[in-house]
Amino acid sequence: MAIFDQDHNTSLNCKNALRASSEITESLADLNSELSNEEIDPLRIGIGIHTGKAIIGKMGYGEASSETAIGDTVNVASRLEQLTKNYSCQLMFSNAVAEEAMLDKTKLKAVETEIRGKKEKIDAFCCTVLKKLSTHFSNRNRSFSLVVSSLHSNFLPLSLLS
Repeated sequence: MAIFDQDHNTSLNCKNALRASSEITESLADLNSELSNEEIDPLRIGIGIHTGKAIIGKMGYGEASSETAIGDTVNVASRLEQLTKNYSCQLMFSNAVAEEAMLDKTKLKAVETEIRGKKEKIDAFCCTVLKKLSTHFSNRNRSFSLVVSSLHSNFLPLSLLS
């Protein structure tokens, strides 16, 4: 689990979470490429991203303690991660993340999905991150690009600007 809470700026935090997912999947693609000569199946990953309030604190005792987060936001993100298997994608993020990151949602098809433990369905986006575009990432002007594909395999460049 990764917690993005830099400067309490929800928009920036959502963008950073999406950027991190791109970097993680790119690193996994590189590793799979390096391991392609081995007789093993490619490694796969599922990432779920949601935004909202959570309780953050230390759990455990002594050296066995660590910081963690609990709450509905964490549960929804975890359920989205689990749903990546059902939708055969690497990344699922909630509509709340898309709105906070100021994504152009007209270029993505929302998936209305049930979340275990929730009464109502939520809108989410199921994507496969194609390649890292680190040259487009900039902490100074807080803009970056992320390439994703929707459920219908349309490859879309998305500009995320703050």
